[in-house]
Amino acid sequence: MEGLRRRRDGPTMAALTVFAVLYIAWLSYRGTLAGTGRLDGVIGVLLGLFTCSYPASHFLDMLLFHRYLALRSRDRRSIVTWLVLNGLVLVAGLIVIIVGMTRFTRRSP
Repeated sequence: MEGLRRRRDGPTMAALTVFAVLYIAWLSYRGTLAGTGRLDGVIGVLLGLFTCSYPASHFLDMLLFHRYLALRSRDRRSIVTWLVLNGLVLVAGLIVIIVGMTRFTRRSP
């Protein structure tokens, strides 16, 4: 029942999205974050998995406790906005995972 008490944490999800965008921007601009492609890939995959864990958790809570979500927020627009934010963070995390896996599996020159 602990999941029922968890609140919407928009600032945390926004911070995770900022870290994901910074990771991709840094790799685009500088080419490497830690000096090796393998380490860059490991960092990217871990960051992407951590970023995806929050919206995945929220989607599961919504599916399992959908009545609680509807009762807690009577405004339909707020529910849709929350779902869109979760979707955007999930996509950002997936992109970071893909970029990290690409860095991890790429052959070094």
